[in-house]
Amino acid sequence: MREVVRIPTDWICPAKGNRPPGKKRIAALADSLRANGQETPITVRRCWRKRPGREPQNYEVVEGLDCYEAVVLLGLDAVDAFVEGAWEKPDQPVTAEKRTPVRVLNLRSLYLYLDDIEVGERLRSTDPEKVAALKASIAEIGLRAPITVSELPRRDWEDDGPCYRLVAGAHRLEAFRQLGEDEIEAFVMESNDQAALWEVDENLARAELTPTQLADHHLRREEILTRMGLVKTKTGPIAANSATTPYARKAAADLGSSERTVRKHLTRGKKIAPEIRAEIAGTDLDKGVVLDELAATPVDQQPAKLVEIQGRPAAAKPAPQQPIPDHVLWLWGRLRDFERDGYRDRDPAALLEPMTQAMRDDVLRIAPWVADLLRSFAPEAGGRS
Repeated sequence: MREVVRIPTDWICPAKGNRPPGKKRIAALADSLRANGQETPITVRRCWRKRPGREPQNYEVVEGLDCYEAVVLLGLDAVDAFVEGAWEKPDQPVTAEKRTPVRVLNLRSLYLYLDDIEVGERLRSTDPEKVAALKASIAEIGLRAPITVSELPRRDWEDDGPCYRLVAGAHRLEAFRQLGEDEIEAFVMESNDQAALWEVDENLARAELTPTQLADHHLRREEILTRMGLVKTKTGPIAANSATTPYARKAAADLGSSERTVRKHLTRGKKIAPEIRAEIAGTDLDKGVVLDELAATPVDQQPAKLVEIQGRPAAAKPAPQQPIPDHVLWLWGRLRDFERDGYRDRDPAALLEPMTQAMRDDVLRIAPWVADLLRSFAPEAGGRS
């Protein structure tokens, strides 16, 4: 069983002797990560490398250096990784907080029948275009990263029903269904709260969520972490053995965001009624300014406020710019060159003198046509000559 760990990028360094990947390769991977998230964990080993200005504890990249560099290029704070090896110097004084990864998940990989996997209600729906792209990729090179599922409690099992619930990988699962496959490789999680947290965190890291979806995700994430005893809330008693870290502080550290941003999303989720959030999710009103206006309105007045916002005249959208033909751009560029280089003030005779006879003949033949064309633009320019 291997550890799947989400590790801060500043804890990781390339292994000695690793050949750096090319810039084009890193840029291409960065585009893929931005669109689809990290599909395959990198592999790192624990090491102890003391470097100026850095904590001495580190992880070295064994496989996936190009993926790690792409993550750094995108400015992401953490990367998914398999961890191997023991600490080279376990006797070194390092605090437990610095030694512990963000989250360690002991997962077992199994091949499951698609019919045994329940999708359930998802925080976001699948994108047909992403499914189509995954189908082409899977048909060519196979599944690069297993999906993640949670094991359903025994009391939820039916004689012929699913035995697992999907946590992460809805697009991969749908691609396998459309390809007519019977089985798929999956990581199995045993904790329902852990599975729910994984789904939320994957969406927050990979998906381009709308403001309403961000509010829903942070609201659900706080509920999960509170139930797990990892954060405290402002209401209710705090157990003696529970964590006392506020959610905003922990989420900002876990997700690489700011506490202010986390509190903003959480406030929207808590102050706006669920039915109001559901009504505007994915619509033209799914904007931060609209959510803030609704959050500042008492819950019992939010339906009327939403009707009032919906009745406001929509701002006129500018007409889309049509592509400019190449020959028009060429003419515009040449005229700008003519003006920039001061040809209007130059002596024509001095320009013709160094030319060959063939060049002079061409200029004298073409110049009248050009003059007629330029004069035809005069009305557009307000009568200027």
